[in-house]
Amino acid sequence: MSVLTGFLATVGMVRDLVENIAGEKAFVQSLMGAGVDPHLYKPTRDDVARLIRAKIVFYNGLYLEGKMIDVLEKIGAKKPVHAVAANLQEQYLLYPD
Repeated sequence: MSVLTGFLATVGMVRDLVENIAGEKAFVQSLMGAGVDPHLYKPTRDDVARLIRAKIVFYNGLYLEGKMIDVLEKIGAKKPVHAVAANLQEQYLLYPD
């Protein structure tokens, strides 16, 4: 069995999700390490290069990666970039008071 490579997730929890769905069929890396606040994270030039090199990019969405949205949208014009939370139904979302 061959393992698909070139999968990149923005954060560890999205990487874990993709790995659990793909199983041993895919190798998924994450952009941000543990302890990094994805709300405040701004991608470096090297991060953008990793995103460009990836075959497919997965991110949480719902503004978790707030400062990366522009980069993700630009890259998404040229390759598959998926917000894994994009199809959550409104009734399941929690909003702060």
